[in-house]
Amino acid sequence: MPSVAPSQTRQAQTEKAQTEQAEAEKAEAEQVEAKQALAHHALAHHLKAAMTLGLGSGTTAEAFIEALAADKAKRPRLCIASSAASHRLAASLDLPVLSPAAFFAEGSPPPCSI
Repeated sequence: MPSVAPSQTRQAQTEKAQTEQAEAEKAEAEQVEAKQALAHHALAHHLKAAMTLGLGSGTTAEAFIEALAADKAKRPRLCIASSAASHRLAASLDLPVLSPAAFFAEGSPPPCSI
């Protein structure tokens, strides 16, 4: 049985690692694309201008907040962020945003869901 030179083994390992890295990057790009599509679908089909809107947290919510800020026609009257990260992102994109504590401290009624 022929022996494999150490340089061939290292090359095979490097190629395998590069293939795995490329596959992981492709999967991540597809996931980002799906989240952006979901955000745009929600804006197009579930949002009306001047709504009071609760903002979630996580990467899908981030995609939605970014899409919301870009859509000037459906600008919300007020956003209530469920997390500090969502609050920071919305504020950085000039969306009108309050934390839940600030919202309820102002004496506003709890938002209702339909």
